[in-house]
Amino acid sequence: MSTVSRRIALWSEGEGDHRPLPALISYVSTDPYCLRLAFLGANGRVTVEWEFARELLVFGLITAVGDGDVRIEPALRDEDLDLGVRIALVPDSIDEAFTLWTSSAPLWRFLRDTYALVSLGAESCLLDVDAAINRLLADPGEVGT
Repeated sequence: MSTVSRRIALWSEGEGDHRPLPALISYVSTDPYCLRLAFLGANGRVTVEWEFARELLVFGLITAVGDGDVRIEPALRDEDLDLGVRIALVPDSIDEAFTLWTSSAPLWRFLRDTYALVSLGAESCLLDVDAAINRLLADPGEVGT
């Protein structure tokens, strides 16, 4: 299994504290279509994790995309006109999005590294469909693992 990870800082666009939120974005070649965005607590441990398609981030860096629980769009930060992206996360339990901003440069570097690991169009070659079917047949309640 090969992994690409990058620590990033996210800033909340809501009211209140404007310190960056530490996060880790990662990609694992055994799940070639998926990215994970993990928020890190004070001790460096993952507190919350979101999963979404690598393609969503690729397109979100250049245009507004997403109509589900993750939405991404290019955005300038007012203070210094830094080019970045706005990421809106909508938890299942509420209708209001938690909106964050981060610089786009680290995300472009992260994506470059993921494509060096698994190139565009090669994702399906890495899927183990038989293993997924066997997991479903063994325990239908374990679809997401």
